[in-house]
This record gives sequence, structure tokens and C-alpha cells, in this order.
Amino acid sequence: PGEADAANETTPEGDAAAADLPADGCEIIGANFTSPGPGEIVSGQVRVEGEVNVLNFSLYKFEVRGPSTGEEWAVVGTYYQPVQGGVLGVWDSTSLMPGIYNLRLVVHRQDGTTILPCEVPITIERAGAGGL
Repeated sequence: PGEADAANETTPEGDAAAADLPADGCEIIGANFTSPGPGEIVSGQVRVEGEVNVLNFSLYKFEVRGPSTGEEWAVVGTYYQPVQGGVLGVWDSTSLMPGIYNLRLVVHRQDGTTILPCEVPITIERAGAGGL
């Protein structure tokens, strides 16, 4: 009974986490980001690192969803050059209220198709928060 109770307690959180973080999307070679990582706290200028280098590449963009976006996806950066590994871009989080957001990478191909997005939960804080 104790094991079943423990499983029941963690299942709702696990389901929510699975919905927010489709692991398959972040494991696609040539279309992923490694930083910021899941659950990372960010503020100010957010540097995104990873790789976007797919066949028939057209563009990629970063989108966020959270309290400041009405829980809708909002584009925070669009880029037109593939990156084999390194800095994919920098976006400014200062216009967003602090809170929990999802950040995703959407890669478009020349034929109009997109690759399964890489999506991670992040927490946005105000720059300088926590210090005196």
C-alpha cells in the first residue's frame, strides 16, 4: 500500500511535468538547445545555447509561454542562419513579469514543415532580485 500511495502522490506532478517537457523534442539531433536547462532561473538577457543544423533549414525561433503572455506562445527571437553548436541567440526577459514559463525552440524547414519543438520550463526573475 505504501508504494501505491507514493506512486499516486507523484503521478499528478509527473503528468504535468511530462506535458510541459516533451523529452523527445530536446533530443533531436540538429534541432535542440542545452541552455537554459529545465527549471533554470533566468533574468535579463537570456543566452540560449544549442544546435540548429537540419536539412532544408529555413529559420528558427524562440517562443515563451507564461503569465505575461496570457499562457499563449509569444515569439521572442527569430533567426535565419543555422548554428552547428554554440550560441543560438539572446533574448530580453525584462519585459516579462517574474514567474514560471516554458521556453521552446521551433525549427522551420524550407518546405514549410516544422521539427518537433524542444521545450523546457524556466523561471524568470527580475534582474538583481535576491540581492541588497
